[in-house]
Amino acid sequence: MKIDSIRTLYPHVLDRKFLRPITPQLKLNELVLKVFIGSERDEITTLTTGDLSILLLYKDCPVSVISYVMQYEADLNIVQLQGAKSRKSYRGHNGVEIAPAFAKETDIAATALGVDRVTMPDPRNIKGIVDVKADAIMRVIQRYEMLTNILLLRWSQDEQLFVKDVK
Repeated sequence: MKIDSIRTLYPHVLDRKFLRPITPQLKLNELVLKVFIGSERDEITTLTTGDLSILLLYKDCPVSVISYVMQYEADLNIVQLQGAKSRKSYRGHNGVEIAPAFAKETDIAATALGVDRVTMPDPRNIKGIVDVKADAIMRVIQRYEMLTNILLLRWSQDEQLFVKDVK
């Protein structure tokens, strides 16, 4: 399995079904997903963690990012789901169903990378989650929980992780 195998799938435009009805409506062709691997992630203005990040941009401005760590050559571990902070990113974030969109990208990445499982720690144990402002912490945890539900990840008491077999 090569992490670079995912490059052929990006960049691409966000699927229309993830648009929320807002006024004025976001321009679909301006909502682009890009992949960043390794040190390329330094180009992302939002602080990232992991080995691989998929960034959603609106009009070339970061909206949200999901990051993964490749573990044991068999697991794609979700380690970050975070929004960016700017006027453009706020508009992009409000006009997109973020968790469902990144759930689809996670499925695409898992297939392209040929992993056996998708995993995620308990959201309260995600690095940096303690740095979230108190009034936003519940929204952040709910976003992770929504991602967990959409991806059909189940809690493994033995591993203390959410897990989904994909092979």
